[in-house]
Amino acid sequence: MFRTILNRTDDLLNRIQSRTAQLIIRRFPFLISPRVHLVGRGRLYQRVRFTGYGSIVIGPNFIVGCVDDGGYKGGCLDLNSRYANSRITIGRNVAINNNVVIICGNMVEIGDDVLIGNSVLIMDHSTHGTYPEARRSSIGELRSVVISDNAWVGSRVVILPGSRIGKNSIISAGSVVRGIVPDNSIFAGNPAVLVKTIGE
Repeated sequence: MFRTILNRTDDLLNRIQSRTAQLIIRRFPFLISPRVHLVGRGRLYQRVRFTGYGSIVIGPNFIVGCVDDGGYKGGCLDLNSRYANSRITIGRNVAINNNVVIICGNMVEIGDDVLIGNSVLIMDHSTHGTYPEARRSSIGELRSVVISDNAWVGSRVVILPGSRIGKNSIISAGSVVRGIVPDNSIFAGNPAVLVKTIGE
């Protein structure tokens, strides 16, 4: 019984923190960072961590986190726009589940009405060079990532540099995406391959 009371108290504190964060963002958006531009209101159920020197634009009606899904407690959405010219753009009506990490060296663009599952990793560069002598000094090749409107990215998906996910497409849980995913496609696996075309 005591453990149940502790869990309920912990849940209540998490909800209060989320509501407080929403209030701060709504009333005092300039307190976040001058690099972050919120186009409209949204709902936060998990912390958001803004890091790096680039810009971040988030559209209206966003949702971050899910209280009833795994990894809710203690996690965060990590938006890392690393360099001065880096840019993360998130469209309207985007829902991002718990513990998602976006690492941007050049450009990561997420369209409207996109769903992103739990513990997804999106990166537009490898952060280290390929050759041993340059591994610590190089950030690797910068290749933009685009996730088009109404795409659904399942839990624990890894999206690698240069990937383009088409409109209405679905990436199955646990997949590793590298390259082009056409519109209205379902991709799965490592590496992710076409398993079905939506509507056929």
